[in-house]
This record gives sequence, structure tokens and C-alpha cells, in this order.
Amino acid sequence: MEKPFFIYLLYIVNIFCYGQQGQVNYKVEYEGYQEPYYFNLFFDSNQSFYESNLDSLETRNRNQFELPIYDEPKQVYINYNREELIFREPVPIEFYSVKDSLINIEWEITNNKRRIGGFECFQAFGEFRGISYEAWFTTSIPVNYGPWKITGLPGLILKLNNEDKRFTVTAYNVNTTFKVEEKIRMKKEKLMNKSTISLEEYIKLYKSKDRKIEVYLESLFPRGVFQGVDKSQSNPLILEKFD
Repeated sequence: MEKPFFIYLLYIVNIFCYGQQGQVNYKVEYEGYQEPYYFNLFFDSNQSFYESNLDSLETRNRNQFELPIYDEPKQVYINYNREELIFREPVPIEFYSVKDSLINIEWEITNNKRRIGGFECFQAFGEFRGISYEAWFTTSIPVNYGPWKITGLPGLILKLNNEDKRFTVTAYNVNTTFKVEEKIRMKKEKLMNKSTISLEEYIKLYKSKDRKIEVYLESLFPRGVFQGVDKSQSNPLILEKFD
């Protein structure tokens, strides 16, 4: 992509992002899961709050062997002014609030365009913690936010997928007339009231998650019955690499 065009897009964002706010509903599809998940993004000119829709999780057909992680939503809070990112994720079988950091993704914006939900969108490619992503963003909503931790484009991200397209997020509803300041404030306050751990602590827990899952599953069977998890059959979806 030509640099003058990218500079022009940044200029547009700087002019018009002030006062922007709204809500986006996303459908999230993971390879290996038959049903999609649903997430909501609330944003204003300085911050965003992304979280799973618990109603969509509670309506799933669950069985006794599913991990008990449906009682809380997954969340990502971002504040650009404070360069702050806090996310809340389960490391089976517990939830943790984690103080992360904003990562400056070096985006390559192409000349390709498509319409998503009635918005003209531009294509971009970038790498986040060792994983390549394709994003489609619209300058019609000039804010830097998007699904999950993926941000930094000169417009709202309406579609996102990883390099092998096993993970896809698509916006299906956008409302820029929805006043969100109070909603973000309340959600942020509730998140901040949780005790937080560092990213380094989270990574240690994340790397030991397989054993924690085994321990939990063992507790569901009579002694000596459970034979362990067959890791050769697992095909984990990795969204960021913690090397």
C-alpha cells in the first residue's frame, strides 16, 4: 500500500474519532466448534470493552464433562490514553484478570475493498504475538478498535481472521447511536474490582492448563477409571504465542 494513503487515513481518524461511540455485535466462529459464539464491543473515542455474550453460552447443550467456565464472560478492556489493556480469560478451571500491554501492530493496508454490513471496508494484514491476521476495517467509523486484542487500524474492524482462517470474527450489527459511556464505566469498574495477575503469571498458568484439565476430569470419574487426555487427538487453536 502507498504510504500517503495510509497517512491520509490516519488524518481522517484524528479529525473525526472524537465523540465516536457505539456498540458492535460480533459472531465468532472457531474451527472444531459447530456453533458460533457471540461477543459485544462497546467503544467511545478513548476506550473499548469487548466481552462474550453469556446468553449465547447458556443456551448451548452442555453435558457433565464440560469445564465449568460459563459463569463469567471473557473480557478485554482497552484504554488508549492510559496505554492500558486488561483481559479476563479462563485457564481451566478458573477465571483470571490479567494486566497486559497494548501492542503496536505494524499493519499493511492493501487496496482491496469489500462491503460488510453496509460499510465499505479496507483489507489489512498484521502480526500479533507471532500470529498473522487479516482484518477488514471501515473508516466510516474512525476509531482504532476491533475484536479481542486486535486494534490500531484507522477505522473499526468489522471482520477478522487468523492466517489459517480457523478463527473468524464478523460484525453482524453496528449501532453508533448507542450511548455507552456509563455502560463502559460500570463494566470497567466491575473488572477492576477483580484481583489481577501479571501477564507472566498468566503464561505460567496457561502452560500448565493441560494438567489442570486432567485433574478436573479425574474428579468426575471413580478412582482408577479415568485414563487421561489423549493429546494426539487435540488440535488447539492458538491466537497468540507465549514463547
